Amino acid sequence: MATPYFESSSVCIGCGSCAYVCPVDAIKFEDVGDTRHIHWPNNDMEFKLKKCQKCGRYWAPQAQLDYIIKKAGLAPDAFDNCPDCRD
Repeated sequence: MATPYFESSSVCIGCGSCAYVCPVDAIKFEDVGDTRHIHWPNNDMEFKLKKCQKCGRYWAPQAQLDYIIKKAGLAPDAFDNCPDCRD
């Protein structure tokens, strides 16, 4: 599974699903500080991670959360806290 010419996708939201499903581990990702790095065979991408307002942990790519908020019609603050800190 790969995008054409092994290039990163222009609609990538940094979720990491591609790395999980890649049968040959050609796509890797790692979270370092406030940034998710996705390593493709011919390209690398970076995504800023959302910081939990309660515990301060960086937990998900902001682009991914923005996509979910838009698609689901959620309030902009729907993901201010990580799953562990939600009420």
